[in-house]
Amino acid sequence: MIDALASAEHLAVVSDFDGTLAGFARNAYEVSPEQRSLDALAALAQLPNTTAAVLSGRHLEGLKQVCPLREPVLFGGSHGAESSWENSALTPEMEAHLAKNCLLYTSDAADDS
Repeated sequence: MIDALASAEHLAVVSDFDGTLAGFARNAYEVSPEQRSLDALAALAQLPNTTAAVLSGRHLEGLKQVCPLREPVLFGGSHGAESSWENSALTPEMEAHLAKNCLLYTSDAADDS
């Protein structure tokens, strides 16, 4: 497997945020990202022919609030429905679905905790 990865024309490395790059906290906006993991993902993003991304169930703006990484690391929020690399705003229907079926992190929700 390592040989296949090493010989790939382009490598994509995607990591989940909550529970992977950061632990969990009672208040979703008080999570502590693991610095060594962030550094590793940022270093991978600098390599040629490599794309690094953070994926989360959080909405895109909420992810940006808690994850200190920035470009060239890409962000995918709302389970991939939103992305930092293209205009991908959620429709009201998508927001309602996420609010009903998932934990949708919003600034209002963080204020309530």
